[in-house]
Amino acid sequence: MSNYKDDCCEREYGDRRPRRRPKINQTILACGTGSGLIIPRHSENKSQLINPYVLGSVVLDTSDLKKPNVKVDFSCIIMFRDDDSDDLRLTFTLFKTTKFGGRIPLGTWNFERDFDDNDQVETV
Repeated sequence: MSNYKDDCCEREYGDRRPRRRPKINQTILACGTGSGLIIPRHSENKSQLINPYVLGSVVLDTSDLKKPNVKVDFSCIIMFRDDDSDDLRLTFTLFKTTKFGGRIPLGTWNFERDFDDNDQVETV
């Protein structure tokens, strides 16, 4: 039997069929995992505020989508041990990374906890 329909080049170059495009309004879910982080103690003159820490990341390839809308849900459990009534301020920044490595900030959120001398907690 003849095998004239077999593509002899397919073994060398792989499947040449285009990748299937998602349908309109199709949802793609992607999850990332956090690394966990312990922020070292520091005094104001040795502040780590200018050194960012990566809490988590997720990779989502939108190259096959036309005009994609991306929704990001982020949650974090913050545990803070108050030994000497220090205040706490954390700034979370969400970045988009382009295929060439450029980083574009998409938003910034602050978490603040002020401790008074009488141990009343104020959360902003």
